[in-house]
Amino acid sequence: MIFVPARNDGKPPAKILALFAIIGIIRFARTGTMEEAFNFNAILATIGKIGWVSYIISLIVLVVVVAIVTGILSMIPFIGGILVFILFPVIAIFEARYLALLYDSAGPAPVTAPA
Repeated sequence: MIFVPARNDGKPPAKILALFAIIGIIRFARTGTMEEAFNFNAILATIGKIGWVSYIISLIVLVVVVAIVTGILSMIPFIGGILVFILFPVIAIFEARYLALLYDSAGPAPVTAPA
């Protein structure tokens, strides 16, 4: 067995920050204020309403589906990489919509900024 010491440099792991960043980016897009993007109490409340387990499983499902689709496409000889490049915008829109619906499953969104 190999012993790997825990990282103790005072920085949180990137995967944990990514859990908060996803909701923070959506909050910023919906409200238009940077303050809401860094409102960690509200982000925690949103993730709590979604449910931590449901939230993490939903993100894993998204990663697996995108990896399978891009993996299968990229295995096609000669044109696979081109197909992935062409379909990248469609995949990105799918990811954004999936994450927005995940965010909306928490209930009412915060008040949006005036136009």
